[in-house]
Amino acid sequence: MSLRKKDTLISLVGIVTGQLILFACFSVIGRHWGVEELGRLNSSLSLGMFLGTVLALRYELACVQDNQRKSYEALIHTVLIAALSLVFLSLIVNIWNIASADLILVFSATFLLQQASGLYLNTLRKYKLIAAIKVASSLGLVISLSALAATNNLSNTFEVFTYINLIFSSAVFFIIVKLNGRVKVGLLYFKENSKFPRYTLPATFLNAAILYSLPIIIPFLFGAATAGFFAVTQRIGFFPVSLSAQSISGIYRRELVSSITSNREGVLDIFFSHFRFLVVVAVLYLVVGNILFGMVVEMLFGQGWGESASYFHALSPLYAMQVIYIPLSQVFMVSNNQRKDLVIQSVLFVVSGSSLFSAYVWGLDVVGALILFSASSVVALMIGVWLTYSTTYSICDLSVHKEEEL
Repeated sequence: MSLRKKDTLISLVGIVTGQLILFACFSVIGRHWGVEELGRLNSSLSLGMFLGTVLALRYELACVQDNQRKSYEALIHTVLIAALSLVFLSLIVNIWNIASADLILVFSATFLLQQASGLYLNTLRKYKLIAAIKVASSLGLVISLSALAATNNLSNTFEVFTYINLIFSSAVFFIIVKLNGRVKVGLLYFKENSKFPRYTLPATFLNAAILYSLPIIIPFLFGAATAGFFAVTQRIGFFPVSLSAQSISGIYRRELVSSITSNREGVLDIFFSHFRFLVVVAVLYLVVGNILFGMVVEMLFGQGWGESASYFHALSPLYAMQVIYIPLSQVFMVSNNQRKDLVIQSVLFVVSGSSLFSAYVWGLDVVGALILFSASSVVALMIGVWLTYSTTYSICDLSVHKEEEL
């Protein structure tokens, strides 16, 4: 087995194991605390993950480097800017006296710390360690929730998720700092990576229209019970998307960085090998997912959760396209073409936002709204996949022109 395939397999196994344990967490919550608590948890997690994604103004993406020391410097600067953002948001929360916002901010900080540390470890190609951390944190969650369910001693499951993630993400970060020591903090890092807040940050905000809008909006439009059924759809149905985003994306980006540095002509080969693999995964996901989703939900949650299967059938084409697009979109950051990512995210924002507004105006039920949302977003993502190819081709084309000039 080649090193690249071995790395991908290790990453996939770690994330699959961690996600399966998380499914057990949601099963415990659904069976013991009910559908409405699951809906509230999903909304809080989605909001916290969104805030965590933008907390460092996307500077954490610079943590993937071809040099370990530069990656560590990026990690420290990322944590610094995130801490400043957290102080600012905390002041706003206290002034406006927003209920439960402090807990969401803590979770967002742990999420950012987790992502940035993972990107640093990705630079070191420590895929086994990344996998072990994910599995350990998921085990901590399921053990804690199971114990609390047995003792009937909890009313807010989001607190458990927050504090367990805080323990693990803080421990990993402090170990990294202990092993690497001090680093000189300066404005040069922010200047050199200014494209992340200029282009990637706005793109991230727009991307939230797909990733985070539904779990946040659905409770307001259709009620907490519907949000609970949707939470099951999202957490299980989105699993392959999360899998490709967390495993294949990191490895693909790391290989692109190396190839651009040493062998630009090979970038297109890397693109097509990953593209073919992702298409096969997406097609299998569509077929197998639509056949087995209802049975999986019934096995995990018992009878009475069939409504979530209808939601999955509506959203599965969108999830399948995201399996393909998200890893391939890493080429925008690697090639410093963040503007293209901003363009496609702008298109996604317009079409997905318009579909939700149209569903509200037309008075569609939740399934109709999800179908409209899914179909319009799939078209936009197809455009995005084409842009990833054209960007990759331009990298190789640039290399050929340089050789001709020489």
